[in-house]
Amino acid sequence: MSINKISFRCLLVSIILVLCLFAVWFGPKTELLYQEAVSNLARYQKTELFLSYAPVKEIKDNLIIVQQFASLVPIRLKTQDNKIKIDDFISFRGFLNDDLEIIVSDYHLHIGRDEKYWLSLLPLVAVGFYLVRDFRRNN
Repeated sequence: MSINKISFRCLLVSIILVLCLFAVWFGPKTELLYQEAVSNLARYQKTELFLSYAPVKEIKDNLIIVQQFASLVPIRLKTQDNKIKIDDFISFRGFLNDDLEIIVSDYHLHIGRDEKYWLSLLPLVAVGFYLVRDFRRNN
């Protein structure tokens, strides 16, 4: 096996390792659960709540029900947005009100999230194919 192939493999493994560490280090932080905020309302009344990649389960005017793990979370938008549909993913920040709804101050609608997952598998399959092909050729 030549030095170039060994160095290329080490470089490839190093890049994958750095990307994994980057994802862990700079990835999403832990979120305050809606159940925790509701159970201790006095403590979290003025705390800003974040929710990332929550699937939309129900829409009624400007009240949207999203899912956070096993519980359903009611959120209220300040304005009605017709772009939000059921089964879309939404990330938002807001404050808990007395009706146990989260009043959203800022949100982002994730369009095409499922397609991005499938497209991200293509480089992984290509690298795996290359490594298997190279391993078979050298043995």
